[in-house]
Amino acid sequence: MIAYIVLGLLFVLLIVFCVLSAKHWHWINIVLVIGIFLSGTAAAAGLSQVFAKRTAAMKAAASAEENAERQEQSAREVVFGPDETIAYSPDSLRGIDEALKLQLIGTGRSWRNGTVEPKGANVTFKFSTPRAQADASAVSLQSVVLHAFVDAQLEATMYPAQYIGSVRVVSETEAELELEPVFLVSEEAFRLGGSWTLFERMPSDRYDTLRKGDEKDFNVTEFRRKLETEVFPAESLGLTPDSELYELLIDRIAFDGMTMGEIEKWIEDNPTGRRRLRFEPRASEIFVRYKFNAPSKNSYPVDSSGNLDVEGPFTLRGLAVDPSRHLGSEVKFDRTDELLVALPVAEGYQLSDGAIVPRFDSTEDVTEVSRIYRRHLHEFPFLFSELRRQAAEFEQRTASVMANNVTTSLASEKANDQIRARDEMIAKLGQDNKNLENDVGVISQLLESRSGQLESLRARVDALIRNIEQQKSQSVGASGY
Repeated sequence: MIAYIVLGLLFVLLIVFCVLSAKHWHWINIVLVIGIFLSGTAAAAGLSQVFAKRTAAMKAAASAEENAERQEQSAREVVFGPDETIAYSPDSLRGIDEALKLQLIGTGRSWRNGTVEPKGANVTFKFSTPRAQADASAVSLQSVVLHAFVDAQLEATMYPAQYIGSVRVVSETEAELELEPVFLVSEEAFRLGGSWTLFERMPSDRYDTLRKGDEKDFNVTEFRRKLETEVFPAESLGLTPDSELYELLIDRIAFDGMTMGEIEKWIEDNPTGRRRLRFEPRASEIFVRYKFNAPSKNSYPVDSSGNLDVEGPFTLRGLAVDPSRHLGSEVKFDRTDELLVALPVAEGYQLSDGAIVPRFDSTEDVTEVSRIYRRHLHEFPFLFSELRRQAAEFEQRTASVMANNVTTSLASEKANDQIRARDEMIAKLGQDNKNLENDVGVISQLLESRSGQLESLRARVDALIRNIEQQKSQSVGASGY
């Protein structure tokens, strides 16, 4: 308000000044001065309005940025947990997801080397060591689905060797369980009984299932002999010992964790009996070990979701799939640190959108130490659920084929009825044709006979007509007319 009063006084003073200066100024000068004053006043007013709007907009933008940052931080805390923690907090979404993954990876409770005997359509599982009363009452297995394996002896110890299928606990006591089949892979193994091991969750494949990759004094020749004679004999897999497929199977297990140089040297030193003189794993099964010559230039996210069966422990982008390798934040590497990188990431590759991911050693100052072969892990729970899905689809297809067979049988029976009716009709039509031919013959003969008679009658009629004409002529001559 004060600003408008000041502008009004200035305008009045300007008019007074212009009037007093009229003797010395041309009227055009007075008009220009007044115009300049009015335009300057309008510009100042507009500038003040722009400044006020800009100030309000900057305050709103700053407030929106602060709110967005708070919302982003809140979202990060919900997904990952507090920023100051390197691991996921237990109540974060990723923390809960990782806990769930860890729960699914383990086998849960297990009961090993129990004696199994048939009991009607079910079987009884007698614990090798009876459960304590407290354990039996505190953790009931009633109606729980378990995964059953047949045990096999290896070095005087019984180990689960053959998967039977899933079974449900029908009844339980401290000493035994009664089990009914839910989904069987081997009906024969289920009926034979013997020594079984039960798992609460399907076991998952691990690198240390058969051996640890970093164990010292590892003898690959002795390990292969044990695989071929005790763990995976060829006859148990339906293969012959000299088959190329069996050799590849043993290679993939025995060479797990070895460098490609060690593998090539072993093959060169042991060529006798080999069907393949080279071991060529898939690119996704080879990992390059790098040593940093200087601190890393970039920081790297290390955790990812994926499928161990498809991607191995790391994705093509080098992110860890195995939950045990998750850190929960981006990491940087110091000088002399060593890093294991998937071969496609090490050598560079092209994304689906056409973008090129450069070689790892072109983005970091690193030296390649070795190339290591790691077999793909198999997610048995995933494979088991896939097997069940395929079995369900097979049952649906079987039911559909059976229904189609019934429909086809009915249609075939109706078609046969129609064929029989058609054959009967054809036979009747054939008999009618024969009767018609006979009738045609009789009619033809009768027609010929009647035609002869007709000609004879015509001749007699003609003779009678001539005779009548002659008699008429004679009568006329006799009468004289």
